[in-house]
Amino acid sequence: MPNADKNEFLMETYRQCFASKHHYDILSWSIAGGTLVFVGLIVTTILKVDIQNCCISLILKGILAVLSFGVIYAWYKIYERNRFWGEISNEVARDIERIYKVNGPSIAFMKGNFNKKIILKNTDVNGQKYNNNNPHEEKCKSDSMHKKIRLLMRCLVLLTIISVFIPTHSEPSPKGPDAVAEDQVKK
Repeated sequence: MPNADKNEFLMETYRQCFASKHHYDILSWSIAGGTLVFVGLIVTTILKVDIQNCCISLILKGILAVLSFGVIYAWYKIYERNRFWGEISNEVARDIERIYKVNGPSIAFMKGNFNKKIILKNTDVNGQKYNNNNPHEEKCKSDSMHKKIRLLMRCLVLLTIISVFIPTHSEPSPKGPDAVAEDQVKK
């Protein structure tokens, strides 16, 4: 491959890495939002299950809980896959930055993640300092988004489990139990 074609290929690959990372980030958050809504609907449905036979009620709630667990698990696996593809894109972008000996965004991200801090240079586009002559050190959080996603997943599972064991009872009829039985017979 001629050198000019190789450079053009690498630059297009570099651009696609960031487009890919953006795509998988948007996809992950969209699926997370859908999962939260869907699991919320399942938990609400579990709380509204009101069958007089306790065993049947518990079985129905259990089936809904298993559905909820399946949705949560699928979301987590999709999140992990998207994270994997995002990391591949980031690593390819770093490789291209290393080829051209450029300290680009992928290498800067890796350094910031590794050091758990970033240094803000506080300069304008011409390199002139703003109001302050010293760099301002900004610390990144030591916990990752991955840990927060796992915590959210566990909270959703716990919420689902708790909802299964919250008893639901019908409102007693103002007419009394005998009148309710008569109404059911008439229908």
